[in-house]
Amino acid sequence: MSRAAAGLLSAIAWLGCDGGDGPVPPGGPDASVDAPAGGETQTWALGAPRADGAPLVSELEVLAPATVMLAGLPDGEHLVRVEAIELEGAPSVSAPWIVPTDVVPGGFLARSRRVSAPLEPIAIDGPAGSRVRLVLTIRAVPPDADIDRSLTWTDPAIVDDPAIVGPARVLAAWSDDGHGGLLLDRFLRTFGVTAHSERPALVELADAFARDFGADPASWDLDALPLRVTAVHNRIDLRNDAHCGELRVSFNVTDSEFPFVHFLFLFAQSRTDDVSELGIRHCEETAFRWAWLVSAPAGDFVETARGILGASLVRERFLLAESLERTVGTWEWRQWSPVDNADPATRDLLPRVLENPRLFQTLDVAAINGPGALRDDFLAWLAANADAAEARTIAVPERFAPLSARATEGVLSPELDLSGADPAVLARAEALVTALDRVGCPGCHARSETFVQTSPDRAFSPFYMDELVARRAALDAFRDASTATPPFGALSD
Repeated sequence: MSRAAAGLLSAIAWLGCDGGDGPVPPGGPDASVDAPAGGETQTWALGAPRADGAPLVSELEVLAPATVMLAGLPDGEHLVRVEAIELEGAPSVSAPWIVPTDVVPGGFLARSRRVSAPLEPIAIDGPAGSRVRLVLTIRAVPPDADIDRSLTWTDPAIVDDPAIVGPARVLAAWSDDGHGGLLLDRFLRTFGVTAHSERPALVELADAFARDFGADPASWDLDALPLRVTAVHNRIDLRNDAHCGELRVSFNVTDSEFPFVHFLFLFAQSRTDDVSELGIRHCEETAFRWAWLVSAPAGDFVETARGILGASLVRERFLLAESLERTVGTWEWRQWSPVDNADPATRDLLPRVLENPRLFQTLDVAAINGPGALRDDFLAWLAANADAAEARTIAVPERFAPLSARATEGVLSPELDLSGADPAVLARAEALVTALDRVGCPGCHARSETFVQTSPDRAFSPFYMDELVARRAALDAFRDASTATPPFGALSD
């Protein structure tokens, strides 16, 4: 039986029917529909969205030409997302309040925007008998996003509960063995054998763990390690075609012998209902879930956070780790990606290990400033991509990146030298140098009073606070279909 013949299509429950991010409020109310036949004026009976943000999702197949009247939606402001899926005959869909944002073969998506009910009718035009399926997602307008609940969590009820986000929970998710101690030991010892920059203090930290917690890392009580969660960070601004941004957990080593060691663990945020039926990743369900946390009672807030972390802190979503430490006089930043273990002697225990790749979106300024083929290559790349580089919308090729970045507090880092570049590049050299410094993490961190943006006592640096304000505005933009592809680097300038 076709959907048109069935006539009545069910509403979809809010945020919890996809095996996504943990426990959520129950689904929205059912929506009844009448399927208009070609050339008719019919009424699509909607319901009232729940006050807590649960969306009402309704579907309707329509034969063109037709006029669809919408009824039952309370007067006032609501958020409405519309997806039109062409089934046959290429009909058109229009209404004053429908503004397509993503047009693809087979239909379009009009992302959520505020509209005021009552809504004007939807006109379906096209050859007689052509069909379109409409999917409407209607919800109450969420409150303004909040830094403490929508963007960063430092609430002790969350970050001090190891069952929610302790070292054992996080480290189990970055490893294949479901524990993480073996990989942690291997990770720390790798710092002592990297040719570009050995950091022996991290090997000493591994030795200290072995001394205090046993020679076998697989038996360590990971929650007893001197690792303190400093914050959980919502990085939906880093969304892309593969996921809806990152959920990050930051740690500080609390052992007094190693006071300046920080780690960051990055996991992909992903929900099936963040992707439309046309395959468009809109990320709205993730965004609105974070926004609605502002109004959740304390107990519900913690339980929803537990659900988000429970769904995110899994092996399949682990992206990479980052290390930031000052153990030999300078801060050093590195990233660590999971790769297949090529060592047959340890492969059975550790199928995947971490390698130290070149830093994403970071320029090796010292190498580029020197004469030679690398500099010539870089200047040619910049001349060909100057507009995108200044707008921070292009990925920096990996060949121009270092394996690690170092900075000394109070000492300015070397500035990128563009002398000898194409005249069109030199005419905008200052803007380009600034943009290329800010596309990667080290450039932003170096702008803080200290290189650390989240301190061991869970305080944020002034730059990070400015950045959180900008991220809050970017999250609020989801309510007006005004989101744009985020630039690489900071949003706060």
